[in-house]
Formats: sequence, structure tokens, C-alpha cells
Amino acid sequence: MDSQEFVLAALHTQGLNPRPESGSVYVYEHDGKLNRICFEDVDAENAVLYRSGSPAFTRLASGIAAIGKHRVTDLDDGPVAKAQIVAKEWVEGFGARFISCDMPDTARSFEGAATVRVRAAVAHDSYERLIDVPISPDDGWVSAGVGGASPLVDPLKSSEAAGVNSLTLIEKAARDEGVAEFCRFYLDRRKVEIESAGDDARRRKKMEDDFTPRLEAFLVGLEGTVRRRVTIDTKFAFDSGPEYHSEIAVVPADNRIVRAPEMGCCAATNQIAPVNCLGRCEVSGLTVLKHLLKISEVSGRSALAEFMSICEETKKVALKDELEPSAVTGRLVLSSVLGTSAISGQRAEGRFFAKCDFTGVDALESELALSQVSGKRYRKDRQQRSAVCGKTGYVEEFIVCPETGHSLLAEEGERCDVTGRLVVPGLLCPCDVTNKRVLPSELEKSSISGKRALKELFVSSSLSGARFLHGEGIASAAGKHCLEQESKLCLWSGKRCHPDDLRTCQLTRVTAHFEFMTNNGAIYLEPLVDLLNGLTRSADQSELWPQIISRISTSFDGRLQIQAALSSPTGRYLALCLEAKNWFGLRTRQIGMVYAVGPGLAVGRVVSGRRQAEGWEFERTI
Repeated sequence: MDSQEFVLAALHTQGLNPRPESGSVYVYEHDGKLNRICFEDVDAENAVLYRSGSPAFTRLASGIAAIGKHRVTDLDDGPVAKAQIVAKEWVEGFGARFISCDMPDTARSFEGAATVRVRAAVAHDSYERLIDVPISPDDGWVSAGVGGASPLVDPLKSSEAAGVNSLTLIEKAARDEGVAEFCRFYLDRRKVEIESAGDDARRRKKMEDDFTPRLEAFLVGLEGTVRRRVTIDTKFAFDSGPEYHSEIAVVPADNRIVRAPEMGCCAATNQIAPVNCLGRCEVSGLTVLKHLLKISEVSGRSALAEFMSICEETKKVALKDELEPSAVTGRLVLSSVLGTSAISGQRAEGRFFAKCDFTGVDALESELALSQVSGKRYRKDRQQRSAVCGKTGYVEEFIVCPETGHSLLAEEGERCDVTGRLVVPGLLCPCDVTNKRVLPSELEKSSISGKRALKELFVSSSLSGARFLHGEGIASAAGKHCLEQESKLCLWSGKRCHPDDLRTCQLTRVTAHFEFMTNNGAIYLEPLVDLLNGLTRSADQSELWPQIISRISTSFDGRLQIQAALSSPTGRYLALCLEAKNWFGLRTRQIGMVYAVGPGLAVGRVVSGRRQAEGWEFERTI
């Protein structure tokens, strides 16, 4: 309304009833006096000016604002009873039995107009005016608590009591063109003043405080209707089932439900019910009434009764998939109660378990046994039995015979003197040389004597590979060995030698040990060469010389004479150096030969040569 309409209405509310006189002049009687008022400056000489902003207008507006007037109609008559009826009809509508209801909250909503006195002010200026603010149901509901269903008392004392949101009221009032312009002007001015303050923080803060508009709003009038929205907590039941609760919101003035839970259908009974009354079976996935579900005391999961069972150990109700049969008793028991055998993986109650003293694992008592060796408890799958005494125990309490693979206790075994290994009694054999008791695999049989002795005492024939004890065969100077039958005879010494030690004289073709041969390049029988070179002048077995001359002279022309003879170590052979001269004595030669005393024959070749200053020189074979 404009200022004229406001003034006339305000005077009417005071019982003054102003009437038009002429132009903008109105008159009214008060306390026996005739008073004139006007709304134009031209009439102000004979009447009191009530133009907006004039002193008279301000006093009148302040007085009306201080008094406050309202014309509010309460649309609700017995809202509680109406709401209860609506709630009962709603419950019976889906086939439930209504029990009772509570009203935990009530909200109010206003529809109409509110007159607000708005004052915008800065440090040195202010602007004040009355503003009519339209309020619609779309502005929302204001909570009034449990007592909100009671009749209205004085809506001007609290806008919320009439269903008017004070924040909404101030927000709409601030949109008034005059108020908005006042605020805009001083906000622009604040920006300029703050910039002019420069870096002076204290002055910038003062400018911000002085030029920031502050709004105040006072409700001075209401005209419209109020209605309520009652929140009802309904209590109901299905047949003989337990009590359920669902919350709805009812507007009694319209007999209308404005908020109700979504409805669903029980898959077990086909009963329609609010979704908050339904639950999901976590086994079958079906949605059913909550009272048809049972809750696991273990996991808190819900399921139909057909999927539930009782733990025979703890007597707790649980889902069947939370139970499993005990491998020992066969009873259905909670999985969390059962232990697992580290040996077989079987599961059973804890009282049927024990610990292996060797490995520390938990296993069923039936999977464990007491060691006959140490008395400790051990796992049967690692059981071992002594092949000697027959005692059983844990595998680590036994040793294994490396020869037979049999198990036995350490104190039962016999130790091999060579390898140090413990073996079953009676397996070790004595060495025929050292008398040590050792494993049969550490012994070897001599191919010469048949003795069984330690392998380290044996040598091998370098010719045939035959094995025999050291000292039983023939050894060469280089450390090689051979059997007696593989050896050869040294003609000069009469001893049997390893073939590697024999050499053949390049003069006589006689075979002898290399110690009797020269080693200066040519291989000659050294006793014979020494005689031919004149280095040795032995006269061994000289009594045989005439006989020797008579036996061999027929094979030579000229005259023969034995110059020197050296007997072999056995005396069976003579190395002979003979001087041969032709019949005229013009030519002399030295003849060399090896003579076998027994048969009376030369052995090998007979050689002839001439003795020079450097020594004997071979010429020919005779």
C-alpha cells in the first residue's frame, strides 16, 4: 500500500474514521476537536502533512509498528483427531491392524501477507520503511514441536508460531527496491573509502565497519491463513505378528497425507506393507516382513527361519552357512568355534586338539601319538619305527642307515671307522689288514690274495686294471703296478719286473732292468759295455773260461781269448769280453756276448767291434 492508504488504514484502526474534505485533505474528530490531515505539500498550511518521511507519518508508523495488528485465520479445527483418523485409514488401507499413534512433531505453514518494518543503517545514515511481504505455502513448513497442534495465541510475537520463516521474511524484505538501493549505494561507497585508506589497516577496517549496511526487520502485521502438518508415528500389526512403526505426515485441514513410506510386498505372505517393515533374507534374497526373519547371534545377518539353525556347542542361533559339521562329533557347530588341523585340514571343536611337541602345530588328538623314545607328543604322519628295537617316535628322533635305508636310534647304530656313519648292527665288516670295522662299500677284495681290505690300501695294475693290495704285485720305479703273471723277467738280475722298467740292449737284444742299461742315448747292457770299453776287467768264474772258449771257438775264425768276465747277480749269466785275432795276428777285435752258464750258450746276439781311444766301436753282429 502507498503512504496515503497506510495512514488512512492506521487512523481507522485507532477508531478515528477520517473523511475526505477537499482534494488531499481529510478531517476527523478526536477529543472534541476537528483535526485536518493532508498528503500534498500545497495543503500543508491548513493541515498536518502525512507524506512518507514527514514527522507525523514517522510517528504514526512507529506507533502502528509498536502495536502490531494481525488478521490470521486458523484453518485447523481439532487437528489431532483428524490426523489420527487419517492415520488409521492409511494403516487399514494396506490390511494391517491399527494399534495407536504418536505425534512427535508438528509444523505450521502460513499463506497470505506480512507487513514488515525494515531498517537499513550505516554508521551515519539509515533508511526505514514498511514493506508488505507475500508468503506462500511454497516457502516451506516451520517446525512447531509437539505443541504445534494447539491453537494460535499471538502470531506477531513469533513469526514461526504462525508458520512464517523469519529468515525467509528478511530475505524477501531485503529485495525491496528502496532497501536494495540503499545497500547498493553504501556498498559502492565502502569500496571507494577502503581504497582511499591505502595500506592503513586500521582505517580500512573502520571504513568497512562504517559503510557496511546492517538490516533489521520487525513483523508488525499479518493477514492470511495458517495450517498444520502433523507427523504421526503409527503403530500397527499384521495378524498376530509383532508391532510395527511407520511415520507419515498429514495435513488435517485437507485430510491429506503429504508424506508416507514407499510400499512393498512380502514375498512369503504377499502382504502389502511399508518398506521399513520389510527386510531382506540374506540367504534367499527374498524381501519379507521383518518378523519373519531371524537374526544370527554370530554375524547379525537376517534370514528366514528355514535357513537358521542352532550351534550344538554354544547353543547360539546362526545361519546354516555359518555352521559346519565337526569332523570328530559330527555335530553342527559354528565355524568360528572349530579349529583346523594343520595335518589333515579337518575341523573340530577345540577340546579335541593338542599341539605337536616337535613342530608346534595344532592337530586332532587322533592325529598325534606319544613317542616311545622321548615320551613327547608327535604327529603320526611323521612317525618312524626303529628297525632294531621296534620303538616308534617322531622322525627326527631317528637316523637312517645309509646302506639299508632302515631307521634306527642313534644309540643302536654302529659307526663306520672310515666314514663315521651310523648303520644298523651287523652290517660293518672288518678290514683284513687294519682290522677296522667299516661299511662293506669301503672294502675291496684283492685279486691276488683274496683279502678284503680298505680301498685306500689297494693299487691297480697299469696293464689289466686288476686290483690288489699294495706289496702283493710288482711295482715299477715310477710307482706303477702289475700282477705277477703280467711281469717280465730281467735276464741280468733274474728278478721279475714291471714291463715299464725293462729295456732291450741294442747290441745283444737282451732284456734287462733299466738300472743295468746305459742312459747316455744308446741303450746297451752296461756290464757288457764296460767290459768292451776296458773299464771293467773282472775275471768272474774264470774256472769256466776254458770250457767257454772250447764251446764257442767253432763259431769264430782265428784265435779267441777271454779278456774279462762279469757275473750277473744270480751267477747264471756272464758278460764276456773276448779278444779275437786272425791266424796271422794282423787284426784284433773285441767280441761281446752274454753267456748262459747253465746251458753253455750265448744269449742274444754276439757283437764284434774294435776298441779305439774313445772306446769300443761296434762293427758287426756275429
